[in-house]
Amino acid sequence: MSGKFADFTGTARRVLVACHPKPFDTHWLKAEIMAEEGKNARYETIDDISGGDYTGDILTVYPGNTPKTWVAGHKNTFDSVYLPDCGGEWFELMEERSKAEAMYTTDLYFMIDRLKVLLKPKGKLYLGKWLTDAKAEAARVRKLGFAASVEVKLLGDATFIVLSFDESRDKSGTR
Repeated sequence: MSGKFADFTGTARRVLVACHPKPFDTHWLKAEIMAEEGKNARYETIDDISGGDYTGDILTVYPGNTPKTWVAGHKNTFDSVYLPDCGGEWFELMEERSKAEAMYTTDLYFMIDRLKVLLKPKGKLYLGKWLTDAKAEAARVRKLGFAASVEVKLLGDATFIVLSFDESRDKSGTR
């Protein structure tokens, strides 16, 4: 690892907060995320706009953007990944739900599949900014069969669907 995290020993939990182009200390859910993860975790941010810890695109799920992405270089890195308030691809996916149900489910599957590789074994993925009923969406995510558990959780005024992964991060053994 290079840059400002080169001296990091890896003993603390690592938490990535996506879609935030500023340091974690400025995040609107800082207190809630820290209450969830603990004060000794290493909090890092990423956005496709520079200003945070990393600049990169973790949401694009379409063919052609998979081999040389930021995600590919950070597999098995984080204990938790939060998407609390993403625009772009995430917002477009949420809008897609009302237009084409089958396409939405397929794209949601691919997005989760792409994001879970960032997680260490037994990691958690926090998906926020649902434009529809989070409980219904959690049921849909459960049916996709990715996670060991799926729950709806409120952190502050933000509703998340939390996916907890087993040792291999999915039932098919894909890592």
